[in-house]
Amino acid sequence: MSLKTDLPGYRQAVAEGGSAPISRAYYVYLQNIATTVDGLSAASGNATAPELPISENANVVGASGFSVYTQGTLKNGIVRVLLMGDTQNPGNTQYYGSGPTGERGWYAVSDALDSTTNITLSVGADGVTTFDLADLANSGTGAALVKLTRDSKGRISGTSSASTSDLAEGSNLYFTNARAAAASPVQSVNGKTGTVSLTASDVGAATTAQGAKADSAVQSIVAGTGISVDVTDPQNPVVSTTGSGSGDVVGPASATDSDVALFDGTTGKLLKDGGSLGAAVRTAVLTGLSTATSAVIAATDTVLGALGKLQAQITDNLLPSDFIAGGQLVWVNGTAVTVRACAFYVPSLGKVLRSGTDIAKTGLSLSASTMYYLYGYSNAGTADVELSTTAPAIPYSGSARCKIGDNSRRFLGAVLTDSGGSITSFSHAVAQGRIDYRTNIGPTPFRVLSNGRATTETSLSLAAIIPTGSTHAVAFMYNSSDTTQTALFSASDGASLPSGFEGFVASGTQLSGVVRMDASLAITYAYQGAPAGSNGFTVRIGGYIFGR
Repeated sequence: MSLKTDLPGYRQAVAEGGSAPISRAYYVYLQNIATTVDGLSAASGNATAPELPISENANVVGASGFSVYTQGTLKNGIVRVLLMGDTQNPGNTQYYGSGPTGERGWYAVSDALDSTTNITLSVGADGVTTFDLADLANSGTGAALVKLTRDSKGRISGTSSASTSDLAEGSNLYFTNARAAAASPVQSVNGKTGTVSLTASDVGAATTAQGAKADSAVQSIVAGTGISVDVTDPQNPVVSTTGSGSGDVVGPASATDSDVALFDGTTGKLLKDGGSLGAAVRTAVLTGLSTATSAVIAATDTVLGALGKLQAQITDNLLPSDFIAGGQLVWVNGTAVTVRACAFYVPSLGKVLRSGTDIAKTGLSLSASTMYYLYGYSNAGTADVELSTTAPAIPYSGSARCKIGDNSRRFLGAVLTDSGGSITSFSHAVAQGRIDYRTNIGPTPFRVLSNGRATTETSLSLAAIIPTGSTHAVAFMYNSSDTTQTALFSASDGASLPSGFEGFVASGTQLSGVVRMDASLAITYAYQGAPAGSNGFTVRIGGYIFGR
């Protein structure tokens, strides 16, 4: 391919002025150069294209014996120099040269390498070849014990014969005569060593004749006072008493028939008349009697244990159905609560269930902001406690309650969890039936009203922090009204506000104490008149009183 126009003459200006940045002659010349170069690029790799003949007039000649050839002619302006068998994208890790057939071109370096039985090759995606030693199979056979010498690269550089003397013993010691003799506690018998055959005389044993004589001989048995010995069979003499005996034990001059004989003093040698057995039993003191277990008498019970069980059953039958004693609730930590030793009547059992020890519930995983009720029940005859979100039913006797739908669970108390599921700290006064929360009662849920300003009776529910069965709330009230308006409070089943009330808090004062709730665990409040300013009535709950 040749240029279709000649270089403009030396007198031709590159730019002719005006608005055009270049003269027309030079524009046409440069345009033809660009067209020619594009044609060369399109014909790249096509050595037989008629527009790019092999030129013998070029500075570098491509002949059959060389690796370089040209495209184009110098007289036409452009000559391209190329490698024989060249490609635009030869690939990763390639070399230019001749392949196995001598043909010139690009070839993978890995194709010039070969593996053997001792060397393995692996070619990566990048064309890089990795050499490694081939695995050597275990033949399963061994040779003689030899000593090896290795060079710094681990190669065997020498061998020589070896024996067990060249090996460390470890925990299993090699056999030697000295070691065997030292390990044997018996070195000789009656002067005999090696393989020894023993006779009776070697160990001082009786001969057969001596043994027979000994078997027939009468043993030396001396009969004492009141004792006789029958040696009719010398090997089995019979020893018998011949009359009443006597010893160190001395009794009284006379005794009453069928009375009990007792030791007199601590010597163990004197007896005395203990009187009638029946009288002794009737007057015996029941020291150690325990009535802690109310159960059926077993054949293995002692008399004292059986009497204790009987008394416990009698006592339980005399107790009322709402009986409960002990059972204080104790906060341990956020996942544990303890019920102190207690006794409580269980309707389904028809008797009192007792626990002489504390009942600990630990490792509890509880839901957040939830009231959990503790119920006592019989766990295979042993008093136990369960935690449930099911509230107790209405009282079945007095203030005694059971779990709704289950009279085998006797209500003992309740615990409240915080927003993280931990049991809120509290104290339990058993005698007063009172729970006091030992936590910050400033924020919710303990603050049930903040700056309330209602002038009509308004209900405040305390059910989120007080369990079912409670009768009174431990309240902390503050009237911060800017005027002299008084805040009144009551319960919905009591006096109607504001015409009546059960209690009041004057403006600028506070009240802490026990406040009665209605059955739904609510109280009501109202101002006598509209308070001025922005302040009002605030109520916080710090505990409650409940029945069980």
